[in-house]
Amino acid sequence: MTQPSLGSLAGKTFLVVGAAGQVAGFINAALLAAGANLVLAARGKEAAQAAVALTPAPGVSVTPVEGDVSTIAGARAMVEATLQATGSLHGVISTVGGFSSGPAADLTPEEFERLWRMNTLTMVNVTLAALPALLAEPGRFLGFISAGQAWRGEGARAAAYTSSKAAAGAFLRSVAAEHPALRGGIVYPLGAIDTPANHKAMPNADATTWIDPREIGEAFVFMASRGRGGTVQEVVLHAPGG
Repeated sequence: MTQPSLGSLAGKTFLVVGAAGQVAGFINAALLAAGANLVLAARGKEAAQAAVALTPAPGVSVTPVEGDVSTIAGARAMVEATLQATGSLHGVISTVGGFSSGPAADLTPEEFERLWRMNTLTMVNVTLAALPALLAEPGRFLGFISAGQAWRGEGARAAAYTSSKAAAGAFLRSVAAEHPALRGGIVYPLGAIDTPANHKAMPNADATTWIDPREIGEAFVFMASRGRGGTVQEVVLHAPGG
């Protein structure tokens, strides 16, 4: 559960893109615990299903919207639906992305492009669509989950994934540098995240060394709720004992 010391987002509206994902569920819960009104964006019925999983406090809203950010048109439609439903937008957190691994020598241009579309182009589309609303007043927030490989600057057997995540982070930081009133925040998990999908994929791994996904949600609350005295642009989450 998010602790009060992380900061309050009461009265603010946050859009979570890819809100039906396993890590996104913890981000949704952390934002809700901090008092934010939520707009959950996902494809098809997934947004409504993610909304049902939450129990907002009285006076706090959770609104599902369609969220296909593979195109700029889809991203703009998502933001427009958000503004029509809530009238305001104080923060956007994109969790959309994908992973693949394999030797660089076996990488095909098609697979490289697929990873860049999933991890980089989606972040670009979300940013371009949301930017007009986020620049309406100082202190609004745009967040993204990157990867440990991108933070280290290398990812053996994951060249396409690493480069796409690094590029998306560099794009977000560049936009924030261009607009100092906008808070741009990136979370870098330096290890496996404790999700059902990872348990299924790595059944024999030691899950006690994995990162608790609640830490990712709380990192976004911390970054998004900073006061005027300073901003936090990056949070690097180390695995337990790392």
